[in-house]
Amino acid sequence: MKPDDALRARMEKLGLRESDLRILCTRASGPGGQHVNKVSTAVEITHVPSGVTVTCSDSRSQHTNRGLALLRLVEKLEQQRAEAAQARRRQTSPPARPPQPRDQAQDGREQAPPRRDEETAQSCPRLGRASNAQRLRNSPIAGPPFPCHNRPRMRPEPESPLAESDVRSMIRLVGEVVASRSDHAGMKRLLMDGLCRLVGADAWVWCLGCEMEPGKMPVYLSMAHGGFDEERYAGMLRAAAHPDLVWISEEMIRDMRRKNSQVTRQREQFADENELAVAGIATHMREADIGPFLIVMRPIDGRSVSTLGLYRRAADPAFTERECRIAHIVLSEVSWLHEQGWPEDRGSTVPKLSPRRQLVLNLLLEGRSRKAIASELNLSENTIAGYQKDIYSHFKVSSHAALMHRFRHGDGGER
Repeated sequence: MKPDDALRARMEKLGLRESDLRILCTRASGPGGQHVNKVSTAVEITHVPSGVTVTCSDSRSQHTNRGLALLRLVEKLEQQRAEAAQARRRQTSPPARPPQPRDQAQDGREQAPPRRDEETAQSCPRLGRASNAQRLRNSPIAGPPFPCHNRPRMRPEPESPLAESDVRSMIRLVGEVVASRSDHAGMKRLLMDGLCRLVGADAWVWCLGCEMEPGKMPVYLSMAHGGFDEERYAGMLRAAAHPDLVWISEEMIRDMRRKNSQVTRQREQFADENELAVAGIATHMREADIGPFLIVMRPIDGRSVSTLGLYRRAADPAFTERECRIAHIVLSEVSWLHEQGWPEDRGSTVPKLSPRRQLVLNLLLEGRSRKAIASELNLSENTIAGYQKDIYSHFKVSSHAALMHRFRHGDGGER
């Protein structure tokens, strides 16, 4: 049974694909005699990534039971998603403010005399300010400047210095990038390949986040990458287009926008591992053999964000705090690479495309042929041709070569 448009929209919002479903039809129980069930009308549907199973035998029609079972599965997954989101909000919400004492002056009672440090600050403001600054530096809640904290947020541990050999390697890498005199794409590739060696990453991605706001689906464009073969990269692209990214990246994007500066996060800081394992995006991460990862976001303007990922395979150990700091520091020292080398309009019209067309656009910008894209997305060439035609019309180009020129040398189709 094909789901109707409303149900299909709910499935797409959940990232629920029909290929993720296992459907089993059995004979429903019922009265015997002439009314005995002779056909398999009861339907059991299992969402393989999460293990959620529903059954339906309400009707004597298998067609009807299949539709009802699919609807119940969607409702159950939506309920789980809502409960998980509520749990995350409770986990990250600030504690309630304790009740404040009433102002004694308003009660008509005599106010308590000022403390000794307050008297000193009033009589000598400069000394008072210095004392406050000193107390702030000595405060146990004063965190390090590197914004890579564990989630849920806890009091940060004292920051340990990097070894001299680490610092020398970082300086040498940035120096080699500057001295290469390559174009922006060449310098980005040289930097990321070198950074992968420093932190022991297996693959990397550097892309432009065209629309990055908390609670909204991130939209990525122009994904430069290294270390992925075609099959793994296709899985990574599907993961980057999955609706689960809305809640997975929400806290990091909010933190970046609040600080208006570069932030770095490890896999463990995005979501509970058990929750991530049953999410729909986990299927695509397994396809790409993605295990531990580091994500770096650096705001370019009020809308677009330079976004980078460093990845290890599923069987590899997690990134250490030292490796996370090395990646953060190196990438914070190459501001010109974050801000240049993108379309002049920063891909402002890309979010207007549907998620599937955005995925096809990124594959086209990789230079993939229509046949290769159809094979990677398990779609027909005619379907890809239709998407390709829509993309060309959207950016007012007439060929694959013209599209690539728009995004590599032009302004993304705004002129």
